[in-house]
Amino acid sequence: MFPSRKKRTEFDIEHDILSACKNGVRKTALMYKANLSYELAKKYISRLLRRGFISFDGALYHTTESGLKRLEDLEEYQKKRSEFEAICEKLRNASRDMPEEDSARKEGHRFYGRTREKKGRHSQ
Repeated sequence: MFPSRKKRTEFDIEHDILSACKNGVRKTALMYKANLSYELAKKYISRLLRRGFISFDGALYHTTESGLKRLEDLEEYQKKRSEFEAICEKLRNASRDMPEEDSARKEGHRFYGRTREKKGRHSQ
């Protein structure tokens, strides 16, 4: 899911858990599918159970109807975030390609309220 090793957000983790629970899954399989440690799995499972996004039938965790709606929203969020990151990358690349201009060295440029003039041995 992630081409580079970026830190996952809470939304990414919720998305992974809700996706894994779609067809019913045991806790250990959920941890593997969502790539979670036991402590993180415990934290997020209890949070999603409390909010009604997943249910537990004694053996398997399942995504509820509200969980499926949440999953759709998270997928839309990820899509828009990817679009935004692509725009940011374009802007960064465009900024790198632009030549830098040293405006302080331009003749006649206002600098602290005074006009900077070339002065030196060779000016006439």
